Amino acid sequence: MEYAILELMLKNPKRIFSKRRLYESVSGDVYLGDDNTMNVHISNLRKKIAKFTSEEYIETVYGMGYRLVN
Repeated sequence: MEYAILELMLKNPKRIFSKRRLYESVSGDVYLGDDNTMNVHISNLRKKIAKFTSEEYIETVYGMGYRLVN
């Protein structure tokens, strides 16, 4: 799931993805608004990226979602 999220974000740089959009795009399931799944996957991706660089590549856009920046 994390790989699919990263791949989607890499194919669409600077685009803001809501949690719903990310979840439904990579899993094919309907997103349940109270689900914490996307937060956990984004957190895991950030930790894995941090092992190789100090730069933040996944940005949280308050009230909108996440986007990939460099």
